[in-house]
Amino acid sequence: MNRTTTNEESRTHQQRREHGLDVSRLREVGKNLGEQIEEQVQKRPYVVIGAAAGIGFVAGSLFGSRLGQMLLAAGLGYVAKNLLAGDIDVERLQEKLEELSGERSTAE
Repeated sequence: MNRTTTNEESRTHQQRREHGLDVSRLREVGKNLGEQIEEQVQKRPYVVIGAAAGIGFVAGSLFGSRLGQMLLAAGLGYVAKNLLAGDIDVERLQEKLEELSGERSTAE
């Protein structure tokens, strides 16, 4: 690696930290999310049940309202239209998600 590349990487890392976005930290949290949830279920089952109930209440209120249903229908319609038109490629979407998570397929 040359000095310019290292400076650019550190500058990008600095900018991400300034904006409150640390991608490496997000990846780490994402990889451990299942373990963290399982640990919290074991430690604090009532808190987890309360959080799940709260999320269900908010989702039910949002999608139970006419506005929420309209937004959901519009969003699904937009995705379906672009998927059928070929604007959204499932393989390309999967590649981007793998890229963001830092997990590249070994088949390539």
